[in-house]
Amino acid sequence: NDGATGWLVPPDNPAVLAQVMHSALSDETRRRHVGVAAARSAQEFALERFDCRVVHLYTESMRDSVRA
Repeated sequence: NDGATGWLVPPDNPAVLAQVMHSALSDETRRRHVGVAAARSAQEFALERFDCRVVHLYTESMRDSVRA
């Protein structure tokens, strides 16, 4: 999510990378907001949450196959 949870920069474009880095470094408030949003977004990929979702998916699949 460009600008919300981080910044996307095209590969092999050091000028754009420098511009984005300068922008991020010069705006502490925005940088903090992006950091908090990124940390929240990363929680979705935490192993504990992933495990629960996989178990739920398998449980639902098994339940559906038994009904069929």
